[in-house]
Amino acid sequence: MAKLLGIMRSEVFSPNMTKNDLDIFMAVVKRLEEREQQVDFLGEDELSADAKLSDYDIIFTMLRGNSGIKLLKEFERTHPDRVVNSPYGIEACGKAALTNVMERLNTPMPCSYVLSLTDKLPLPQQLSFPLWLKRGDQCAQSKDDVSFIEDKIALMAGLRNFKDRGVERVVLSQHLVGDLVKFYSVEGTSFFDWDYADPYHSKYGDERVNGAPNKYPFDALALKAETDRLATYLNVPVYGGDCVVDQLGQFRIIDFNDWPSFSRCRDRASIAIADRIMTTLKQ
Repeated sequence: MAKLLGIMRSEVFSPNMTKNDLDIFMAVVKRLEEREQQVDFLGEDELSADAKLSDYDIIFTMLRGNSGIKLLKEFERTHPDRVVNSPYGIEACGKAALTNVMERLNTPMPCSYVLSLTDKLPLPQQLSFPLWLKRGDQCAQSKDDVSFIEDKIALMAGLRNFKDRGVERVVLSQHLVGDLVKFYSVEGTSFFDWDYADPYHSKYGDERVNGAPNKYPFDALALKAETDRLATYLNVPVYGGDCVVDQLGQFRIIDFNDWPSFSRCRDRASIAIADRIMTTLKQ
């Protein structure tokens, strides 16, 4: 019997999704216990420097806060590949870092720019509207962290808002016309689930911009292969995200998140996540 530690996500990083995030976490705990594993768990707000992380064979985590990431980085330096998801990968899922990684991997994505608000840099000359303005340092924590921008006046107001809030980096991404598709997966397993976004059911209502889907045909297996490639590079096997499919069936990834809530496919996802954790344990 192995000894596992699970770390739950702080409510700060679960805007409008606190229950769903907790439900998938506890479902995974249950699956692991059914496999006769000893599972301890705590919230990331309870994690402290005196936690005896070295007592555990595997740590699986939904945390996103900087202090917790720092502690898990220290653990992973002496226990490589013992954390699902990797703290380095979680950190790299911040929009600015993720944009750079996706460009490096030639991941299908919209034209995007990373801007530092600490420098007086001109806006990219290639910029065209409409576009999306996103917080660059971390995942979205409030509606103001992701905005649909239709002109330069709105863009400058959005940049000032971020700067006033102390956000140092932002991402500007071209708006894509097409079907908005949400996907959920576990790298290293066959599990992959996707569906068209519901314009009337979301964290912040941004799905309404793309409207009702036309349901253009596309290759879901190719999407799974592309997102698994990104997950492998980041060492974030438990993931989800969004892409836009155009009328030609081409997909471009617009968002990639570490350990989403899997609310539409929780039962199957919890089995796949537990399987992936057990695979990591046996390595």
